[in-house]
Amino acid sequence: MATFLATHLRLCVGTILLCFFVIGRCHEGPHIPNDDHASAAVSTGNAESRLIDDLLQYHNPLARPTASADKAVVVEIAMLLKKIVHVDENQNSMHVKSWIHLKWRNAHLTWDPSKYENITKVSLPAALVWKPDLYIHDNVHTEWQKFPDMPLTISNEGITLWSPPADIGVLCEFDLSNYPFDIQTCYFTFGSLTHDRSKLDLELRDNVSVIDVSWYHESAEWELLATGASRHAEMFYCCENPFVDISFSLTIKRRQEVYRNVLIIPLAVVQALTLLVFWVPVNSKEKLTLAMLNLIALTVLNLDLSQMIPSLSGTHVPAIVKYYVFTFVMVAVSIASTVLVLNLHHCQNHQDVRHVPSWVKKVFLQGIGRICRMKAGPYSAQQRQRLSMDGQASDHTTSALPQRSYDASEMTSDEGVQEVLAYRLKEEAEREAMKEWAMLGIVIDRLLFLIYLFCFIIGWVTLFRK
Repeated sequence: MATFLATHLRLCVGTILLCFFVIGRCHEGPHIPNDDHASAAVSTGNAESRLIDDLLQYHNPLARPTASADKAVVVEIAMLLKKIVHVDENQNSMHVKSWIHLKWRNAHLTWDPSKYENITKVSLPAALVWKPDLYIHDNVHTEWQKFPDMPLTISNEGITLWSPPADIGVLCEFDLSNYPFDIQTCYFTFGSLTHDRSKLDLELRDNVSVIDVSWYHESAEWELLATGASRHAEMFYCCENPFVDISFSLTIKRRQEVYRNVLIIPLAVVQALTLLVFWVPVNSKEKLTLAMLNLIALTVLNLDLSQMIPSLSGTHVPAIVKYYVFTFVMVAVSIASTVLVLNLHHCQNHQDVRHVPSWVKKVFLQGIGRICRMKAGPYSAQQRQRLSMDGQASDHTTSALPQRSYDASEMTSDEGVQEVLAYRLKEEAEREAMKEWAMLGIVIDRLLFLIYLFCFIIGWVTLFRK
């Protein structure tokens, strides 16, 4: 019995000692391999903490950071362009992503680095430090757009650097007269609404008069041509001193590859087919069909153009729209001229065929016909052969008649010969009249071809020069 009690006693004592050992290890502090480095880190952290507390203890973020009230805070500004997000021609606006670099001296936030472990720079929240009240003019938002409160960096001399990202949308004046070959320019203007030049002055950072595009991402629709920056001072009737603003300009050009393949090339094909209509033979049934197909194709292209082009107003009607309307009228006139030429060619079906008026014959057949090199007749080789055979048959019919001389009495009495001669003269007159009308139709075709070719060439040259 005594042995059993002794064994249990030893187990309880061992358990109690083990518990005390574990509890002691848990309350023991972490092992620090190098006490010198830990002391330095704590010391530096304390110095930076003391510095921030000392800087912000008496700093008022609403007061201008100048040594005296009569001095102006000089703010240097620069812009870094990241991307052109969207250009809205309907709303006359441009939306870009950028960074705005601001630099000024805060006379209230300076310190002696030797008192704070040689710390020369410190980062502070923007909400706790004075910032220039810069706004973006002509912004598309309903409220005045401000910069986000990103942290800023301050040196021991008070030099403050602040680079907030800016998602900017501004109003622009677009001129779409040369769409889709247009070049547009937008301006991003920054300035104060409350402080004039005596209180807040703006300057270009490092006197750089361009936008930084080192981080620019190319746009799929617009090509960046040029950038610029300028400083302006404007007087208002309310104030004695001018207000200063910095304006950054962005010049872009629309990429034309898509519009060339969708609008320009199909229009050129329709015009080429319109010219081809005037070379289709006048006796072909497909002449009018081809002209109608050109009108239908141009109508479909006008529907595509109306969907691609932005809504317009006033004088900003693009040249491409005017040229489409011009081509539409020309195609419609080509259909009317085709109907006229076909009517002239098929006038042989009329019972009474009259000769071409003398003035028309002189102007068109003799004048314009020579210019158009229309010396061979109006018919093709087969048609000329058929007319020749008809003429030979008529000659044989005439030669088959009795070849004798008649005096006046005999001619009067011989009514049969008189009827044959009258019929032959009438047939020859009708044949000549049909040849003249057919020739007139072909001359009109060739004349319209030259006029259309000249108009299309002048139109394309004018369009591309713009």
